Amino acid sequence: MIEFKSNIRYKVQTPDGFQSFSGMRKTTKSEVVELELSNSKKIQASLDHKFIINSAECYAKDIKVGDKLTPTISATSVEIKTGDFILYDLTDVGLDHLYIADDIISHNCDFLTSGHSVIDGEIIKWYEDNVAKEPLERRGVDGDYWIWEYTDYTKPYIVSVDVARGDGSDDSCIQVFDVEGMTQVAEYIGKVSPRDLGKMAVAIATEYNTAMLVIENKNIGWDTVQEAIDMGYSNIYYSYRSDVYVDPVKHISKGYDLKSKKDKVPGFTTNTANRPMIISKLERYFAEKSLTVYSKRLLSQLYVFVWLNGKAQARAGRKDDAVMALGIGLFVRDTALKLQSIGIDMTKKALQHTHKKVYTTNHRSANDPWTMSDGKGNTISTKWLL
Repeated sequence: MIEFKSNIRYKVQTPDGFQSFSGMRKTTKSEVVELELSNSKKIQASLDHKFIINSAECYAKDIKVGDKLTPTISATSVEIKTGDFILYDLTDVGLDHLYIADDIISHNCDFLTSGHSVIDGEIIKWYEDNVAKEPLERRGVDGDYWIWEYTDYTKPYIVSVDVARGDGSDDSCIQVFDVEGMTQVAEYIGKVSPRDLGKMAVAIATEYNTAMLVIENKNIGWDTVQEAIDMGYSNIYYSYRSDVYVDPVKHISKGYDLKSKKDKVPGFTTNTANRPMIISKLERYFAEKSLTVYSKRLLSQLYVFVWLNGKAQARAGRKDDAVMALGIGLFVRDTALKLQSIGIDMTKKALQHTHKKVYTTNHRSANDPWTMSDGKGNTISTKWLL
């Protein structure tokens, strides 16, 4: 389990004087290096935590007895221990990412391992080595739509969408996963206009057993949401106007299940209230390894999804569209299921019904989910998007 506490008040001693840092990261490790030092101090660190040995960076696991961590302090004992260990590391320290603790210099910026990425680098590496695999099929001109599992009409699915402009540096992403098995079954990452993304999302959601369609509606996301509505898709995720996050207790106390549908807005809005909970869902599912993720593209984004100034986001010049699409889907999956269990439906169609039968709705052909109505009495094919 990884926890992060932000900091705007304190500074830490570094080789260049006292410097600001964004916060402290608490993590649990099953294996650590325990160092005994010539100054009679004992410290524990993750195997890949960096120290400075003879003016060069050195992983804790590579330190040997006699190595000098400062001109006057050397390692007198080096031992790798297993068990449950709680470690702390500072994040975003100054420009050089070096700080002084226990009279020695540590490095805080190895985002693959020791204290920067939101998801522990060792966990991401485990997914790469044991779970990630090539898709069964790559669709589209550029092969951007990856499929690992075809539709099982006995299962419910969630399709979550993170929307980009379609003409900039960011990509839009569609994540598809099995609600019950918590397994990623398909993923689209690419550049397409918000309206065309709406067509694609409806086609994919239709193909996957009329899945719950969750579209991030902030800013240009409204165009994607509107396209799904115009096409008559019946299982769009809706949220209430008056609450910035989904809270089952509030929904019961305020009688939301009795309110008119006009009090709902289509789509999901990421904001400062629910974003930390989305990140927490990602951390928990990956820490417990209870989510099956096949995409190497997603895992590569997780490596650079880091804490910056107390906020989880992609490193400068990198992308997190696949990560956020997954996080939104996981958050909605848990909260919508919880609400559905007490009789409150956050979609136009109850999630519990999606696995009962194959729906034939008025917006698609029963044989081809990529052929559907445009909402104006005409039939169109969206296969050109792939």
